[in-house]
Amino acid sequence: MSVLKYIYIVTLVSILCSCEEVIDLDLETSDPALVMDGEIMLNKTAELTISYTTDYYGTEEASYENDAIVILSTSKGASEELVFQGDGFYIGTQIYGQKGVEYTLSVTIDGIEYTASSSLLTPTSLVALTPVESSRSIGSDTYYELEVAFTNNVNEENYYLVKYLYEDDEGDQEDYSTLSWEYFSTNEVLAYSGYYTFDEGTVVTVKIYSIDEGTYEYYSALDDIDGEGFGGVSTPYNPESNFGEDVLGYFRAWSMDQQQVTMLLE
Repeated sequence: MSVLKYIYIVTLVSILCSCEEVIDLDLETSDPALVMDGEIMLNKTAELTISYTTDYYGTEEASYENDAIVILSTSKGASEELVFQGDGFYIGTQIYGQKGVEYTLSVTIDGIEYTASSSLLTPTSLVALTPVESSRSIGSDTYYELEVAFTNNVNEENYYLVKYLYEDDEGDQEDYSTLSWEYFSTNEVLAYSGYYTFDEGTVVTVKIYSIDEGTYEYYSALDDIDGEGFGGVSTPYNPESNFGEDVLGYFRAWSMDQQQVTMLLE
């Protein structure tokens, strides 16, 4: 196994815990479930994909919703209708993500309206990625942990999502950790070591997102049930959506910074 995952039995375990409810679905016999996956990033316009899942044992491909009315509005009073692009994909053209603004998506399908809101908090920036030899190395096999240092706004209740993208002998991989302000000091630069280990020489791209509390709870719930995605697949992952209990997926407002590092000691 080229990449080993370990969980520290310390306070950091609490970072990944969430009391967020999940939606119970009968995967074998359920009707197609509505899935909405949307985002607005800092300095970018909004995007939304709307699809429907199939039964767990079904062979049909997921279908898309191509007749929705999608309105994006902001806490500053601006609004626009997202433009349909095909295959359930809608994009904005006028409103760009800004720090300190709450965004609301209103989606109307067959006369039923679904709404979801998310706030774009202060962006974080990666300061340094530092490989550290892991104490979990076995025999001649050396593994590395990765210390991620990033900026923190001490005047906000911040939440972060750290993604690790890399390739191993099983192909492209993506892991993530969710971090809450409750477990951090008030330092302007924070360091987080995570609980993943990597082979020597592995090239890791780290993406760190500044997220609001709702997005933190959603991704923490995904982690709790070991989900790897949603939308366009036959098995729905089902933490509670901010669109409502009848919907899978989430709408998030966030910003992102990224860097790449090779897992070798300097």
